[in-house]
Amino acid sequence: MIIKFPEQQLIDLLQSHKSLNTFELRARGFCTPNTNVHSLRKAGVPIKTTLRDAIGESGRVHRRVAHYSLGGSTHE
Repeated sequence: MIIKFPEQQLIDLLQSHKSLNTFELRARGFCTPNTNVHSLRKAGVPIKTTLRDAIGESGRVHRRVAHYSLGGSTHE
C-alpha cells in the first residue's frame, strides 16, 4: 500500500514527538487524525493508541482522548 503525503507527515510528527493526542494533531492540520492512523495501520505502520485525559482547544479537560505513538499496535 502506498503511504500518502498526510500520512507521511503524521509519521514524521510521531517520530519527532513521544506522543501526540487528537487535539494536538488537529492543531497541526489533521482534521480527522483517527482516519490517518487507520490508513497507516492498514499499511503496516505500528501505531499505539492510549486513551487518557487531555486539555482541548477551549482549555477544558476531556476524558479518554486518543494519544498516538509509534512502536506498538495495541489499543488501550
